[in-house]
Amino acid sequence: MVKENIYQPFEIFFQELEEAPVSGHSHNFFELVYIIDGTGKQCINKNKFNYSKGHLFLLTPKDYHSFEIEKTTKFFYLRFGDIYLKSKDQKDPSYFQAWTLRLEFIFQNASNLPGCILKNIEDRILVKNIVESLVKE
Repeated sequence: MVKENIYQPFEIFFQELEEAPVSGHSHNFFELVYIIDGTGKQCINKNKFNYSKGHLFLLTPKDYHSFEIEKTTKFFYLRFGDIYLKSKDQKDPSYFQAWTLRLEFIFQNASNLPGCILKNIEDRILVKNIVESLVKE
């Protein structure tokens, strides 16, 4: 099994692919994958989900995944390590610690809710606009 690593606090990039270059693999980081365009299947922990334009997936270091591309797909990736979950805030440590524990719980248990994580139209519009702005940058 291939295991990808990240050596910076985060990475942002996008790819346009006609076929997936890597079969099943896992990471040592979290990854948000946004589908700018295209269709296919996301394979995660032995489950398959259809994907299409506007879908967003959250992958954790525990997940084993791949994509099966049906129609040329433009992917946007935001990869980050758990350093963002471990940092401390000096202004109000108790508030930040509680927030960090909730966020860490969400990320670590994300694979319990596989598939697209955008559940309402407002979130889809917001994420689409953020991704488009990041790609332009």
